[in-house]
Amino acid sequence: MCTNPVFHNRSKHIEIYYHFVREKVEQGLLTVRYVSTQDQYADIFTKALGSSLFTHFRDKLNVRTLLLSLTWDIKDKQL
Repeated sequence: MCTNPVFHNRSKHIEIYYHFVREKVEQGLLTVRYVSTQDQYADIFTKALGSSLFTHFRDKLNVRTLLLSLTWDIKDKQL
């Protein structure tokens, strides 16, 4: 949308900051680059992902699983 003004007529409802970015691209102050699906790490927060892609993104964000038991057995505890 930043590089193709043809869609401008259909995008009047878009927030003002998109138009700000488009203007900066036209001025040559900002470059918009393609980011492949495999590098869209924010998808882990916004989409249902397959387990392999979820694991890939989780690892790239340095998030590790922490296995905790939320229950405890009274027999194991001394009062």
